[in-house]
Amino acid sequence: GAGGARQRSLSVKMPPKMPGGKQKDDNPLDDKAMKMLEKAEKNRHKRIAAAQEIPIDDQVRAKISKATFNEPSGRDLHELSEAILFIGEVGKNMNLGDDIAVRLATIIKDHFTETVIVSNTLYSIACCARSTIIFFEHYWSVIVKCVVATIRFHQLDPLVNSNGLFAIGKLCEQSYRLQQLVTETEGVDTILGAMRIHNLDCVVQCNGCLALARLCDAEPPPEPSVNPEEDEKMIAQLEAMEAAAEEGE
Repeated sequence: GAGGARQRSLSVKMPPKMPGGKQKDDNPLDDKAMKMLEKAEKNRHKRIAAAQEIPIDDQVRAKISKATFNEPSGRDLHELSEAILFIGEVGKNMNLGDDIAVRLATIIKDHFTETVIVSNTLYSIACCARSTIIFFEHYWSVIVKCVVATIRFHQLDPLVNSNGLFAIGKLCEQSYRLQQLVTETEGVDTILGAMRIHNLDCVVQCNGCLALARLCDAEPPPEPSVNPEEDEKMIAQLEAMEAAAEEGE
């Protein structure tokens, strides 16, 4: 007969029947497993809803307290790292209090050789500079020293150097006194050293340039104006008012 294209009919293969007439299901999850998953999902949503009812700054304190409850050698570094980054994210827009400012410096001291921990802490210091650290001047010196010392100790680690320079720049944005502290703590040499060692790392170079720019913007606060003539006039007016009051009596 006449030739032509042949079409292959598609055959649908049905799953084999199980005893009792039921077909075998390829889904490995049975009804019991599905119910357990649904229950776990509901519990997860409940936990999220409960967490949202707790003020965010209290959540920060709860996380960091849990992560630092043990002695430094017995801490879960993954849990600690997550808590530090949580501080940074919340601290961008909220004053977390002087206890958090102290904790950041203490974490660097306790985990000085742990590059991941210190790099994340430097990032959080940068995030909290404007909202938290600026309000607690009595901690400025120790925080600046921690940042500079960490960069110098981990001078070969690009992430620590990048976050450290970022922290220096953010601190210097806040106050002329912080700019002075960075300068007095060999901050300029530290910035230039980091940029020299990591001369091919664009992030280190960018953060270093920004940190130097913040230092170059340094201007002392204006001195209070003193005008002896105005002072004498004011004193004379006060004396005249006192004399008039005495005459009236």
